Amino acid sequence: MLDLEQVTERRAQAHRREVCRELRNRADTAVVPLCEVFERLANEDFAYLTTRGRRSGRAHTIEIWFALHDRRVYLLSGGGEHADWVRNLRKDPTVRVRIGTQSTAAKARLLRAGTPEDQLARELLDGKYQDWRDGKRLSGWARTALPVAIDLN
Repeated sequence: MLDLEQVTERRAQAHRREVCRELRNRADTAVVPLCEVFERLANEDFAYLTTRGRRSGRAHTIEIWFALHDRRVYLLSGGGEHADWVRNLRKDPTVRVRIGTQSTAAKARLLRAGTPEDQLARELLDGKYQDWRDGKRLSGWARTALPVAIDLN
């Protein structure tokens, strides 16, 4: 018998497969390989985010928890607006994200508080790392951290 976590993961996998199938049907060849590659990496523990230093201009890479959903990488900044990587991407939203052995350039954006995407990011990350499930309260980290989305297409 499957537990709730297994059912949720199977639904997420089915959704990711459907998104990739839709992209293939549209002949969106630039996005399809990226989608398929990152889909397989959703269960990795960490992503590596590289931002450009707002003062130095040098590349800065951090290891960070992440969640993948609908061709987006979601991150939570426990340091909120004060985290260096957040301050860097505010100045230049062009980032490089690496998960496993795959990496790509992308654009990052801060999510507006109270939006459905804000809530989704919090739930995805809290579910992956803090065992959050529907009906449970989000962890303090997920409730207070600043959500960031990285669009992979």
